[in-house]
Parts: sequence; C-alpha cells; structure tokens
Amino acid sequence: MVSKRKKYTQEYKAEAVELVVSSGRPVAEIARDLGLNEGTLENWVNAAKRSGSIKDKPLTVDERARMKELEEENRKLRMERDFLKKRPWNPVVVATRGRLVRPRSVYAGARPGYPSRAFCVVGR
Repeated sequence: MVSKRKKYTQEYKAEAVELVVSSGRPVAEIARDLGLNEGTLENWVNAAKRSGSIKDKPLTVDERARMKELEEENRKLRMERDFLKKRPWNPVVVATRGRLVRPRSVYAGARPGYPSRAFCVVGR
C-alpha cells in the first residue's frame, strides 16, 4: 500500500526552523516533539541557512576566548606534526618499536613467502 507524502506549508516550516534556532535544543529532540523525521527538519534548517533567512548567532566573549585558545593549540600541533614529518624515518626502527636491529643477509636464508623482518636480529 502506497502512503501519500505529507506536505507542509512554508509557514509551518519557518516556525519549525525558528524553534530550532531560538530554543538551542537538538534538532532530533524538536523533530520528535513535532512528529517529524529528524532528516526532514535538518534539511529545512540547512535550506534556511543557505537562503540567508537565518544566521548563526554571534560568538560570546567566552566563545571567542575558547576559539582563540583552540586556534593556538591547532597551530602548535601543526608545527609539531610538520617537524615530525621532516624527521628522517627509519622503517627498521619503527617496525621493531624503537629497538635497534642488525639485519642479516636477507638473501642468504630467504624463503618465498617469509618477510625480510623475520631475518633481523635484535642488536646488542
């Protein structure tokens, strides 16, 4: 049996979007209260944001301070990441979790199907 799609008026959609924006409650909770699918209400809110009929609230002083702290932390972490990227990478040390190894001749006793790591001996 085919069910008909519900059609909502523009006024109803606008009121539901305004409720989401003004209340500060999660979209899922408001959708449940209104008997709507969460995705439907989210689509209405996104469409209203794209059209410019609603705008995000300006940040408070506390939020601006927190944003500045997070940006500074982000900048610091990027610098550390970039430094570690430039560091010479030794796959043997990484594979052995930082222990130094002395590789034996890989070809001397190598068998097909065995990794070359199996032929390394932990350094003394």
